Amino acid sequence: MKKFFKIGLIAALSFTVSIAQANDNEFSLKVKNEKQKSISFLMRNNKEFSFSVFSENNDLLFDQKFKGTAGLTKTYDLNALPEGNYMVKVESGTTVAEYAVKIAYDKAQILTSKITEVIKPKITKVKDLITLDYQVKDNMPIEVAVFNERNDELYSQIFKDRSKLIKKFNIGKADGDSLTFVVKHNNESFTNTIQTR
Repeated sequence: MKKFFKIGLIAALSFTVSIAQANDNEFSLKVKNEKQKSISFLMRNNKEFSFSVFSENNDLLFDQKFKGTAGLTKTYDLNALPEGNYMVKVESGTTVAEYAVKIAYDKAQILTSKITEVIKPKITKVKDLITLDYQVKDNMPIEVAVFNERNDELYSQIFKDRSKLIKKFNIGKADGDSLTFVVKHNNESFTNTIQTR
């Protein structure tokens, strides 16, 4: 499903009018046309953005990171997705916007939007050492999982009663060209792919 969706997802540049907006008007998301299965993402500045689509079961279906260009729009064709409910997450800096999107009767509809300021984990790579640094405001469990490029789980652990987590990973003998880190805390999920070569 993930590969099929990636192939079917088309990003195009165009201009549009906004409807669902993030704070300070950094970006907005709207249904391109009521009769189409596509959504448009308008960038209002030159920041870095992350655009992700999740299934109703919180499975990551698509993830793209890019440098935004003020005034331009990316349009995503959702025709590869079957009818159902999805979550679109857009991140820029500390702003995370989540949009509940319903696909039914060959059209997409934005049901709700939630825009929050969040504390994201920092993942850095120096030579063969990757460091995960995550500080939170509560002592809720922090779940960390690492996947290779074939989506095989290489590491998984839940850390309890911590407001600060620093975990180091030696990737000197890592197989493949990238590792994907998934960090979950208090109903939030953060994904970051690091190139190992």
